[in-house]
Amino acid sequence: MEMRKMGKTVPGPKEIPFIGNLLEVGSKPHEFFKTCVEKYGPVVRVRLEKDRDTYLLSRPQDIQYVLKNSQKLFAKGYHRDRILSMVLGNGLVTSEGDFWLRQRRLSQPAFHKHRIEKYADTMTHYASRMLRNWENGQMLDLHKEMMQCTMEIVAKTLFDIDLQEAEHQGSNQVGKAHDQVFHEYVNQYTSITRMLLEMLPFSLPTPGNKRLKEGIRQLDQVIYEIIEHRKKENRDRGDLLSMLIAAQDDDGKGMTSTQLRDEVMTLFLAGHETTANVLSWTIYLLAQHADAEEKLVTELKNVLQGVLPTKS
Repeated sequence: MEMRKMGKTVPGPKEIPFIGNLLEVGSKPHEFFKTCVEKYGPVVRVRLEKDRDTYLLSRPQDIQYVLKNSQKLFAKGYHRDRILSMVLGNGLVTSEGDFWLRQRRLSQPAFHKHRIEKYADTMTHYASRMLRNWENGQMLDLHKEMMQCTMEIVAKTLFDIDLQEAEHQGSNQVGKAHDQVFHEYVNQYTSITRMLLEMLPFSLPTPGNKRLKEGIRQLDQVIYEIIEHRKKENRDRGDLLSMLIAAQDDDGKGMTSTQLRDEVMTLFLAGHETTANVLSWTIYLLAQHADAEEKLVTELKNVLQGVLPTKS
């Protein structure tokens, strides 16, 4: 109710009957959100769902307030998003309340500072391998390159899998299935028909639903096989999955295979895409500000002196 009352006073763009603001979001999302902030201010109301308003926050202090008070005042509400719930299950991103807290505590050792530091060399290795394939004067889709590189890093640090090693069973399937799931999710999330789709049963065999379900089925097959293999192997391979399998709460209980699947899927799908976005925007902004780019290049030359960076 409080959010409904707020919606009457918070400014926002005009809505098209039935589809809200999905037309603008689906066609030019970045331009739409940027225009909203410039025109309506730091808090903007938009309509992306048929029965709920969405609020766009752009001030760091407002974003921090929501994130710090999320458990007390706000709920993530991802259970409403049937696509995201089906893809990620009940992992850290989508879960709420006591279950989220238990999973957060179980997962914490996997993200210990010293554990993460060990992945620095892995990140450097894969970034260097990507750069070796670039040539001067070559036209590249940088975001696609960043997505591929971060996906390979996540696969290695999470599963101890090198996606470019053809001899690894299921590695190509993981990459292709991931691309299919991610592409279809983005398409449906920003589609102007999203509100209509929400009114229809998800079992309806639309082409998009069939592609999404098939991609998830393939990912599930590979991930469950890896989890069961690792449980039988019963050793720490230095990756995040090893730590998640070994994690136990105060009662000595660990995660079930389903819980492991959900956390792994969350880290794999959500983990690399956000990093790739940050890298893509960083490169774009550096290209727009020659002075900052020059300072960065000078610092890299002086500090690294032609040597690859390491964790030390």
